[in-house]
Amino acid sequence: DPIEGHTGIRSIQLAKDSIVSHIYPLYGNEEAIGLKLLEHPKQLFAVERAISTRKTVVAGPVNLVQGGKAFISRTPIFIPSDTGGKEDTAYWGLATILIAPDALFKEAGLREYTDNIQCATRGENGSGAEGKIFMGDMTVFESTPVSLNVTLPNGSWQLAAVPRGGWSKVTLVSWE
Repeated sequence: DPIEGHTGIRSIQLAKDSIVSHIYPLYGNEEAIGLKLLEHPKQLFAVERAISTRKTVVAGPVNLVQGGKAFISRTPIFIPSDTGGKEDTAYWGLATILIAPDALFKEAGLREYTDNIQCATRGENGSGAEGKIFMGDMTVFESTPVSLNVTLPNGSWQLAAVPRGGWSKVTLVSWE
């Protein structure tokens, strides 16, 4: 269930030392408490990227240990030292927001099919045009689509669309 008043946000988490320590709401997410993100192969790359770049990273959609799928936005938290310099900060952990894919697509007005258009999205884990498809079918990308790159924090997705049934054929007329 989403957090009341915030469509699509499944939960908010803190992971001290990259170990999930706090979750809201806890109900339905109990299995994630204590999850060691740096030891979880499916989440390791995005966690390491967030820490090394010191920037928010959007991953997914990911199969969650507590069930279901979500896009995961992770922001590293660094605690400043007494000197206050950026180089003198200590890694504390991560702040994480889990976003339900269906709600995100609905809010953005995206669906795999509409009456007249077939859509697809690729760029799993923010990897852009080189990434795996996570909504739609590869044939959309192979059919001379109209495409749009969507910038994410520290990555991107690529959206593509073609008319349902393909592009209409245009016949050239000669006026000789």
